[in-house]
Amino acid sequence: HGHSDDMRIRTKDLQSIGCFGGETAKYEVWSSRVKDHLIECNPAWGDLVMWAQSQKEDISEGALKEMKFGKWSGWELSRMLYSVLGRKSSDAVYKGFKQCSGGEGNGFNAWREVHRDHKGGTEIERNAGLERLIGMEGCEDIKRLDNWLDEWNELDKEYGQETDNK
Repeated sequence: HGHSDDMRIRTKDLQSIGCFGGETAKYEVWSSRVKDHLIECNPAWGDLVMWAQSQKEDISEGALKEMKFGKWSGWELSRMLYSVLGRKSSDAVYKGFKQCSGGEGNGFNAWREVHRDHKGGTEIERNAGLERLIGMEGCEDIKRLDNWLDEWNELDKEYGQETDNK
């Protein structure tokens, strides 16, 4: 690679990227922004996150410590990525990273898991949700009306306004 050796991630430009709160519908835009930022810091990051998200198994701390990228070990890079993900995630998502396998501070594995949990499901889930919304039966029992309306509103909030809350 003709990449520069400097893999450090600038944090001062991260302000423009919103925090990811675990909403699948917003994952794609958020992950693209994070990826673009990493690539601006060093193009090699693009390949690294693509590699991480394509792994079928957990990426272990041990394996990362044996990998070398220029003067950096895979683990050092994973820690850098983790710090970015930590700053750009809601408390709940961050808590999930802390519990995620592969060791605390393992940014590559955190990226892999968040990708697996949200990317795989984006389209399918959105369509299933819309179908549930469209296919929801009318309310037969007046006593159940409150519950029915709550349920409908929940679905509508989650899937019905897909287009205007970007």
